[in-house]
Amino acid sequence: MSTTEQLYRVFYISKATRPMTHGELEDLLLGARKRNAKLRISGLLV
Repeated sequence: MSTTEQLYRVFYISKATRPMTHGELEDLLLGARKRNAKLRISGLLV
């Protein structure tokens, strides 16, 4: 980490607005991983 980078922690809880299929959850996860990698964000979906 360079001297200009900072580390932040953000915790949040979200709730699905409807039941999601396994495929929809997998699509959500894959999309989040792709966006997060571009933005250099790490995270955890539980």
